[in-house]
Amino acid sequence: MVLSRGLDYIVCKPMSHHSRYDFIIEKEGCMSRVQVKSTSHLVDNRSDNAYICHSYTQKRRRRYLESEIDYIAIYVSDYEAWYIIPISEIASYNIKLYPHRPQSKGKYEKFRVQ
Repeated sequence: MVLSRGLDYIVCKPMSHHSRYDFIIEKEGCMSRVQVKSTSHLVDNRSDNAYICHSYTQKRRRRYLESEIDYIAIYVSDYEAWYIIPISEIASYNIKLYPHRPQSKGKYEKFRVQ
């Protein structure tokens, strides 16, 4: 998996399964904890069609906290689209993404990696 797109990040994976993050990325001494998620779940209703990803753990349904992770990296498989979202920007349990709408003004579209 490439998160850095050739930007010289060092990527480390914890040996323990008990950490809240999946990877630590480091560049020039600055480290960030990243939780990686993926979705192909398109919620299709009359008012809003969006891909949904959860901002909580599946086992305990407890939201990730800023003290535990720095970013959520979400992969929308149907569109091969990545979103790198700071945890401080996420205020709800469900993250709605719109990779299928190029002109979308969705809250998280500014975090889509091109």
